[in-house]
Amino acid sequence: MPRTYDPEFRRRVVELLRTGRPVRVVAEELGLAAATVHRWKAQDLVDRGVKPGLSTIERGELAAARRRIQELETELVLVKQAAALFEEGVRPKAKYPVIAELAGQGFAAKRCCRILGVAASGCFMWRRRSPSPRQIRFAWLTELVRAIHADSRGTYGWRRVNAELIYGHGVIVNLKTVRKIMRMHGLCGLPGSRKTFRSKANSATAADLVERRFDRPAPDQLWVTDIERHEALLDRAVMEGTAAGPSQRAG
Repeated sequence: MPRTYDPEFRRRVVELLRTGRPVRVVAEELGLAAATVHRWKAQDLVDRGVKPGLSTIERGELAAARRRIQELETELVLVKQAAALFEEGVRPKAKYPVIAELAGQGFAAKRCCRILGVAASGCFMWRRRSPSPRQIRFAWLTELVRAIHADSRGTYGWRRVNAELIYGHGVIVNLKTVRKIMRMHGLCGLPGSRKTFRSKANSATAADLVERRFDRPAPDQLWVTDIERHEALLDRAVMEGTAAGPSQRAG
């Protein structure tokens, strides 16, 4: 990282150069690099209008503008992240968890508080406070709901998960709480929403072993069947066998 010098010190070095003293001599006397002194001398000529270029004031304004642009870009990303968290089910009044999540992503906590309109002191006090029994129970329920959904191979929706909690684990919980937990973690059952179902309407549900080539040069090389028709014929045969008496079936 380049070393920074006090503006007053730079001004005095430039005044020595204006008296006609060589750059090399001034650099050796003050323990500076000759390239640094040359750069200060060239910038002084620009500031006085002798040479074209950006003056020191313009350079400072440009650097400040770049820093401000970077700050605004960071704040824009922060706002988008916060909006995404609110869409996932976080109530607008519960801003402290959102700030904690954003701080975990690398954003400054004070900046998050300023953007979301929260006092930084209150947020820091909330972070030092131990979790309440309600928060502990919610975290425990979250892990239990995720485990039940995983054991069902992702087929259980919030109603069946709630039933499993009550009848399988003896946990009495509000149905809305189960639905909220599953929405927060992107869990859903089968067949899923209608939008997802329609998107899979034209996709293959099993591997195409014959690659849509049904023509064969000889018999018994490719067999196909209709499962629904096969089941219907089997049910009919069972019904006919049941209707017939024992003597008829024996004969």
